[in-house]
Amino acid sequence: MVLALLAGCGRQKAQAGLEQAMAALKSQDEAKIAALFEDTSSLEDIVDASGDTTDSAETKRYAQQLVDKVTATLAYKIGTVQEDGDTASATMDITALDLKSLMQSLITQMFQLAMDNAFASSPLSDQEMGAKYDKLFADGITDASATVTTAVTVAMEYKDGQWKVKADDTFWDAVFGGLLTMAQGEAVDDDLSKLEDVDSWVSGDIWGEGFCDLASYIADGTSSTGQTMDAEFTMQQLTKAMADKPGYDSFIAGLTDEKYADVKSIYEKLSGQIDTVYGQFKGMTIKAGAGNAPDTGLFEQYMSAFEEAVMKLE
Repeated sequence: MVLALLAGCGRQKAQAGLEQAMAALKSQDEAKIAALFEDTSSLEDIVDASGDTTDSAETKRYAQQLVDKVTATLAYKIGTVQEDGDTASATMDITALDLKSLMQSLITQMFQLAMDNAFASSPLSDQEMGAKYDKLFADGITDASATVTTAVTVAMEYKDGQWKVKADDTFWDAVFGGLLTMAQGEAVDDDLSKLEDVDSWVSGDIWGEGFCDLASYIADGTSSTGQTMDAEFTMQQLTKAMADKPGYDSFIAGLTDEKYADVKSIYEKLSGQIDTVYGQFKGMTIKAGAGNAPDTGLFEQYMSAFEEAVMKLE
């Protein structure tokens, strides 16, 4: 008994081990992170997604800029630490850069840039658009300041003469401000997942591969990306996509939670414009370069508002 106490009195406390592990994260010390964390697979997944080895030097630079901002912002407060032999449990509050909201905002802005370019009189090339996306990303990281605080409980184990943090996905998600949840595509609930399906249907099947291409064809005889296209086939595909609309209309009308009030209000206007614009395309003879495409201004306004409302729910 006495020998056991003497053996244990000189070893590191679990709280000190946790402090050491968090310091390694903030300093981006890869060797110490590997030694002090039991499992870093989720961390590696996030880093790999931020800058794959096949990415350009510019992309890797932005990825490192993001990691630098994350570690500079990272803060924590350790609560209770309970040791039980070679195991321990600690509660802590982790404050991190709100990457989930930042990335959602950047995606929305990139989508708007793409839409604006599609209808520009002199569309930018893929290389020029890539440069715009890069600047948007770089500026977004530089300007980001919003943080999110998450309460987590971490398990620890005394192994090989030191305490190791057995970090799970919840821990890494807190460190990276919700980015892991976003990357893994975890839906908050079934209704939100279905709303995302509706949003994808509107922006893709109805707009991108429907109204947008048809309007472009009527304007200059090509698709919205400047390619040759079969307008009759495009109209047939749009008609098939419209067959999903009654189901989506019914689903959104049936949402009862107050948090969906904004989405429902916007969709009511959007739904009406979908019917109006589709009816106009269907009722006309579509000719290349005729210049008499239906006005999609209101549809685009409501579509953008709907997408933003859905994003805010995530």
